[in-house]
Amino acid sequence: MTAPGSFMSTLTATEVCTYTLVCGGKPVGSQLLRTTARRGEVALEARLLLQGALGHYTVTQTSRLELPTLQSVCFSEITEARDGRRTFDLSFDAGSGLVRAVRRVGAQSDAADVPYVRPYSDPLGLLYRLRQHVAQAVAGDVAPTERVPMLGKDVLIERHPPTEVETALGVRRAFALILSPGPSYVYIDTAPPHPIVRLTQRLEGALLDAFLVRIAHEALPRESAREWGRARIPPGLPEVPEPFTPESPEHAPGARPARRRRRGGRRRRKETP
Repeated sequence: MTAPGSFMSTLTATEVCTYTLVCGGKPVGSQLLRTTARRGEVALEARLLLQGALGHYTVTQTSRLELPTLQSVCFSEITEARDGRRTFDLSFDAGSGLVRAVRRVGAQSDAADVPYVRPYSDPLGLLYRLRQHVAQAVAGDVAPTERVPMLGKDVLIERHPPTEVETALGVRRAFALILSPGPSYVYIDTAPPHPIVRLTQRLEGALLDAFLVRIAHEALPRESAREWGRARIPPGLPEVPEPFTPESPEHAPGARPARRRRRGGRRRRKETP
């Protein structure tokens, strides 16, 4: 049986997936999802940038999960808009048996504690669980339905047979997962590492679609490896790098960086008459 969290155990770098957001057939923003698995934990970062019909604001989420249980350790959401900044933090403390929620709006804040009685997931960690569900489905190790406990409700996952999904990266064969309540629809590639290729959420009177347009990888610095688990994930994300183009050989898998020629070229030896 596939161990939880193992489907990305072969990654040696941070995975960065870029999505285009579409509502009513019109682009309304973008989303960046970064995933790093290291030393018994998974770190997730997501930045949602909305502009247009749905308003103008940025939502940054971070999450940490334990491996192999995939239980949430902490979750943070920061919303920045013209009317100010709002934050929401969750910490799951198995030692004290409490889940602590802290909400801040401007200079005001309030906190609440609830019993930690189940292996809860957070909204961002749920996406990772869905990818693990598909990895186990490919291996034939999981039932077509699964319940995931979350604060305030359980999410029911219903898996449907694979279908072909058109993406900017070509046609992908993907499992269709329906999440309830909602419902939301998530299409996940059947091929490892099982990226989410499309996600559809129901808003008030409209559907918001996220389409995968790019997958990239970033090397994990040694400094972050030493500090792993000591500090919370920083909410900021780097700028989206330039799009990949097949004409750029330096981006090809396994390509070596081009050697820089010495200025003036190689000096020739003088020939003696």
